[in-house]
Amino acid sequence: MGINISAHRSQHLTPELIEEADLLVTMTRGHRDAIVAIAPESAGKVFLLKSFGVAQSAADIYDPVGEALDVYRRVRDEIDAALPDLILYMKEDLK
Repeated sequence: MGINISAHRSQHLTPELIEEADLLVTMTRGHRDAIVAIAPESAGKVFLLKSFGVAQSAADIYDPVGEALDVYRRVRDEIDAALPDLILYMKEDLK
């Protein structure tokens, strides 16, 4: 997609990072539940990526860890399709 993420490094999610965040967006309910288990007070700011917009399907996005490249590409496209609704939500929240 023409984006250079070679300098990006993942990091463990800590209670401090959760506390600092205004919004946490996850791919799966399991991810959301894990965050809330670490920091129960964060429940009101943790959302599934697909829970925004008109559809508000709140469906999981498959976690492709360890899968073939074509699976990663399908998941990338699913994430890309969900991002406009998240962006609109964030813009509205800033008003």
